[in-house]
Amino acid sequence: MNDILILGSTSNICKIRVLNNLNTISHLINKIYCYSNIDWTTNIFINYINNSVTINNHNNINSKINYICGEYNLDNYILKLHNLLNSNTIIYVSTPPICYNEIIDFINFTNVNCKVILEKPLSLNLAEFKILRPKLNSNISMIDHFLYKKDVINVIKKYKNRDFRTIKLQFNYTDDLETRINYMDKVGFFIDMFQSHFLTIIYLIIGKEINDLISANIIKNIKKQYINYSGKNNIDTYFYLELKTSNKTFIFEAGKAMKNLIKRIIIDDSIHVINNYENEYELYFLDIINNNIDKNIINYQEVFWNISEYIINDFKKHNKLEYYRKNKLISNITIHQSCSILNLQDCKEIDTPL
Repeated sequence: MNDILILGSTSNICKIRVLNNLNTISHLINKIYCYSNIDWTTNIFINYINNSVTINNHNNINSKINYICGEYNLDNYILKLHNLLNSNTIIYVSTPPICYNEIIDFINFTNVNCKVILEKPLSLNLAEFKILRPKLNSNISMIDHFLYKKDVINVIKKYKNRDFRTIKLQFNYTDDLETRINYMDKVGFFIDMFQSHFLTIIYLIIGKEINDLISANIIKNIKKQYINYSGKNNIDTYFYLELKTSNKTFIFEAGKAMKNLIKRIIIDDSIHVINNYENEYELYFLDIINNNIDKNIINYQEVFWNISEYIINDFKKHNKLEYYRKNKLISNITIHQSCSILNLQDCKEIDTPL
């Protein structure tokens, strides 16, 4: 049985999904150490999650949880966590990337042969990643929870290393980012979605061919922000990107506060709808426990960052951030077909400053 240490245990994703899914596989877990900088006791933390962590009205993990309050720095990790680690420990990191540097320093300091799982993104830019990269040891892996959506798994299996002409990744959401302002102001929606989710999916389908994107022809490179976004006025909440290599076209679109909820992957003429499933992190942790982790995902992060910075630098040179009204913007992928039957004002782009 494994012990699980969650760094950043009061994050929203832990409350609504991670702990719920761990509840399902509680028979494989010995203890769950939940670390955060909020001054709570174990009982207060359990009350915080109790309304969310129920499977068939049975909560199986309360007795396994120990809450630990501490700051996100190396001294606190050594003081409060070092003696808890053993070779059966899985460290799951659910913090912003700003915390990763000292977390990895702690892992290297402990010299305990445990598994460390980082979520995306590993840094905020290529320069920061190059500082982090030499510290990554063989026990540290990166897993993207998007890869544990059943429909994404099926698309990857179906098209892996197969020939195709065009691939479109389209993830548009009707909800906004107002509950994630602190994180989003540091990262932006492009980095949040493209650098990790989208490029990981593309890599697992086309493999080393992803290197061609570093010098792909950029056909369109659009970023927007919805009006009344409460964070910084230079942060994108929507992007549309079209790239061409010698033999393929890649189209990426993702946005928040969009008119329609659309999540799909389109390969040539085949449309694959991506549905929500409640068990992403159950599958995620089962792969970790069973050592079914693709180590190449973390090894390809520098390639992903080179592609991302190539696109970011192109945008800075040739484009400017545009603006749109919340829940009015229609997908660029379907906009030409839709404008004839929808209010033309919905299709009009707003490019005046905030």
